[in-house]
Amino acid sequence: MTDDNSVPLSVFRTVEVAEGVTLTLGEPPSAQAMAMMKQIGPNRYQLKPAAGAVEIDVQLGVGDAVLKMEFTYGPSPDYAQRLIQFEAELGPPTSQQGQTATWQDAATRFHLVGAANACHSTLTNLAPTEN
Repeated sequence: MTDDNSVPLSVFRTVEVAEGVTLTLGEPPSAQAMAMMKQIGPNRYQLKPAAGAVEIDVQLGVGDAVLKMEFTYGPSPDYAQRLIQFEAELGPPTSQQGQTATWQDAATRFHLVGAANACHSTLTNLAPTEN
C-alpha cells in the first residue's frame, strides 16, 4: 500500500551476469547466457559466479522463460550490508522480519534472507508468461 506522495515500488527484473550478458525474468535466456550455464536438473541451471554472487541458480518455466533466479552470496553472512545495498536501490522492503526482507510489485518478488553461513536472495517472476 502506498500513500499519495509515494512512487509505486518497481523491483528490478534484469541481472547482468557478465559484461553485456543479462538474464531477465519472463524472457528466455540468450544464447550467450545459456553458454555460461550448466544444467543441474529439469528446467534448472547454474551460472558461474556473477552479479556479486558465488552461485546463481536459474529456473526456467513456460516457453523456457526465466521464472526464478536464486543467488547465494558468501561466504560471510553480510545480511545487514546487503539490506542497505538493496534499500538504496529499491527503497524500504514491502515486508521485513528478522533477517528476511521482501520487495514486491505486481510482476516481481525479491526476497533476501540472512543465514548463519551465507546470505541468499530469490528473484521471482509473478507476471504471466506467453507460451
